Amino acid sequence: MDFKMMKNKSDSYMDKENKFEAVDFLKISFYLALAALVWNLPNLGNNLMPRNFMGWFGIIVIASAVLGFVTFNGKIYFHKSLLILFIPPLAMLIHGLIFTPSVTMGYYMWLAIGATFSFSIFFTSLLQVNDEHHVWLSISNILLFVFTIQTFLSEVAPAFQFGRFIISNLPIELKGEDGGFQQANLMASFAATLILWSWSLRIKLNDRRIRSWIYLSVMAMLLGFIVFQTGSRTAGLSLLIGAIFLAVYSFGEKNLRFSSIVILGLAFALTFDSFGGVGESRKGDFISAAANVASSQTTDARIVFWQVAYLSGLEEWLFGHGLGEFQRSYYETYASNKLNHSGWFHVAGLAHPHK
Repeated sequence: MDFKMMKNKSDSYMDKENKFEAVDFLKISFYLALAALVWNLPNLGNNLMPRNFMGWFGIIVIASAVLGFVTFNGKIYFHKSLLILFIPPLAMLIHGLIFTPSVTMGYYMWLAIGATFSFSIFFTSLLQVNDEHHVWLSISNILLFVFTIQTFLSEVAPAFQFGRFIISNLPIELKGEDGGFQQANLMASFAATLILWSWSLRIKLNDRRIRSWIYLSVMAMLLGFIVFQTGSRTAGLSLLIGAIFLAVYSFGEKNLRFSSIVILGLAFALTFDSFGGVGESRKGDFISAAANVASSQTTDARIVFWQVAYLSGLEEWLFGHGLGEFQRSYYETYASNKLNHSGWFHVAGLAHPHK
């Protein structure tokens, strides 16, 4: 009798000690994905291939771990409204079956279907996590720290002799340019998004720990400087506009005095960049680059792209022109409407991925 009671107590203790939650699998898979992203693969012929590969690796690992756990425990959450997420991949599949693409374009069709379907699964997996322990705030803090180190190694350290010495002794997998993103605009956009995300989480969770806000302010100052130093107008303006919205949000939540610490950090970063910063800025100081956005040739080119692409889309608004037909349809629309738009000008290189 006593032995049974001791065994039951022991089993109960072990159950409590080994009780996992979905959030634990999110943490484990996130750390694994983060390590894989930081440890860059060697260049595989396209500077985005390693980053895209590891990004999808992270999405699949996180979704598989979380969904596998909740499915095993019979506690999966799935509302019928989530079916909306699966409409885009289904629509592309039906379109591909009706309008069969070429062998080359078929690859991109399946890539788009796989990407949208995987994102839907990934989003569903994140809904399984109960964030009562503020795990997203912890994840954002880790990302802030790791990404700040990455960006300073690639953007600031080369301006100093000791920094160049450190970089020369790093493994090649840790020498990815532009913070590991290998594109300055992507690096700046991610940094701006990360700052705003971590900031909004603190407001939403009503975080009133002064050291938490000082940490964010320091990270925002360092990463904000990197954003402004790149001269990326999209990232810089998004960061400043987002800061205004979050300041208003903070005021409504009676949390403005904490947000003011972050605003001060961003103001210092912008001021430092205006006085020259560290090393050579890609487009001069950010304020000058942002002031020229309206008169920039790249802005004019984008406006022409948008106008022509919009008119081209109206011509086949239901089923589209089909995979691989953008260049042809674009130039046909451009030629047929050029006389009515004197401000349009021809731009070559429509195969560029940003178009």
